[in-house]
Amino acid sequence: MTLSRSVSTDSLVLLAAQLHLDDLRELQNGRKGKSRYDARLPDSDLAVDLYAAILAAEVQSMSDRRATLSLQQAVGTDADLVEQIYFDELRAQRDRDWAIRLSQDPDAPPPRQ
Repeated sequence: MTLSRSVSTDSLVLLAAQLHLDDLRELQNGRKGKSRYDARLPDSDLAVDLYAAILAAEVQSMSDRRATLSLQQAVGTDADLVEQIYFDELRAQRDRDWAIRLSQDPDAPPPRQ
C-alpha cells in the first residue's frame, strides 16, 4: 500500500478486506462441530484459517494507517494554533513576572521582548 493513495481508495480497500474477512469468519463458524475434537484439520481449513489471520492483520494495519494519517493531519492543522498559544503563554508569564516586580519596585524596567 502506497502513501499516495487517497482516503476514499483506502476506505474502499479497507471495506473490501473487512467484508472478505467477515465471509471467511462465517465460513469458519459454519464448519465448527463437524469433526471429532482430536481430528486433524483438513488442509483447506488450515488454509482458510491462515488466510483469515493474514487478512485480519492487514485490516488492522489499514485501520492503524488511517488513524495515523488522521493524527498527522490533526497535528498539522493544530500546529500553528499550539505555537500561538505557546507564545501567548510566554508573554503572559513575562507580564505576570513584571507585575510582581512592579509591586515590589515601582521603578522596575519592563521585560525585554
